[in-house]
Amino acid sequence: MSWNNCQILLIDPDEVAARELTELLRNRPDPPKVWVAGSVAGAEMILRSQPITWLFIRIVVWDEYQRLRPTLVAEPRGVVFLSGRNEKCTAHLSFALDGHLQPPYRCGHLVRIWNRWTGAGFVARPLDIVFIKSRARFEPVRYSDIWQVEVEGGGLRVQTRHADYRVSGSLQAFQERLPPTMTMVRRGRLVNACFGGAA
Repeated sequence: MSWNNCQILLIDPDEVAARELTELLRNRPDPPKVWVAGSVAGAEMILRSQPITWLFIRIVVWDEYQRLRPTLVAEPRGVVFLSGRNEKCTAHLSFALDGHLQPPYRCGHLVRIWNRWTGAGFVARPLDIVFIKSRARFEPVRYSDIWQVEVEGGGLRVQTRHADYRVSGSLQAFQERLPPTMTMVRRGRLVNACFGGAA
């Protein structure tokens, strides 16, 4: 598959960063078709009417896309997650996700993701994830790996299969980001009814 057979949707509320990445994509020797939107709501018509090969999406709007995702006819072949220019502690995301970019964008980083996706034996990771911001780091966590979330010390403690995270915010706001399998078992505590089994 070549770049000019790709249809790319870029969703980023940061217009400067979106313009920078769009120029990089369109300056490929065989440029893909690129749509740009500043929000998931602004991209909804494209998502519903066009076959998207790659979705480039800012991490901070991923929850909005997840709410829309079950109603879409087709999924993109791959997702590249974007961090903001001033969001620190993101180097680990290139290992935790199939695709991650942060400004300033470099052609070599883009090609590295492309080569990984088009390589023999590549299997995309599941996209049933929520990003938890803990200690100034975005951590992608699969819904099925969350055991429970409880109010603790003015914040929340998120217990997962692989680690525990301390995050700010209300329990209700966090519950709204998760599938309905998270059930309030008592005041201040959510439990994942589907948790269990192997990773």
